Amino acid sequence: MLIMTTKLSKGKIALALIIAAVLLFVVLRLVSGGDASTPPTNGTAPENVSSNEDRIAYLAAYGCTATGEPVRTQEVSIPKEFNEVFTRYNELQKSQGFNLEDYAGKRAKRYVYQLVNHPDGDAVMATLIVYQDRVIAADISCTEGEGFLRALLPTTGT
Repeated sequence: MLIMTTKLSKGKIALALIIAAVLLFVVLRLVSGGDASTPPTNGTAPENVSSNEDRIAYLAAYGCTATGEPVRTQEVSIPKEFNEVFTRYNELQKSQGFNLEDYAGKRAKRYVYQLVNHPDGDAVMATLIVYQDRVIAADISCTEGEGFLRALLPTTGT
């Protein structure tokens, strides 16, 4: 039996709040509009993720094993104007071939899946932001320990 404890510091709480704010900002931005842009250049088409099975398969294509159902589903709006936090989040998205600027002012759906057997532990989540059955943003995050927010997809290096 493995028992883990964690002590929440102000830094960890602040990181969790920043991640939540960025995700909310992305969602608000997506929900407020945008058209389908060029898909990421990573080899897996982001279109046609209309069902839960499609989203699970999309994550699996990048080596992520997700629980059967999302732990959180919500409608979000992509803001028309990005603040500093959202600009940083969009830079992460650009590194993997997405660009949320194309969806400024649009509404989208945010799906959060718990990942199983992830090397960073059981508290790792994968987030997909979907607009018109197309993945327009993706990330992996964890609020335990030092916490992190990083690209789901391998960066293209371009």
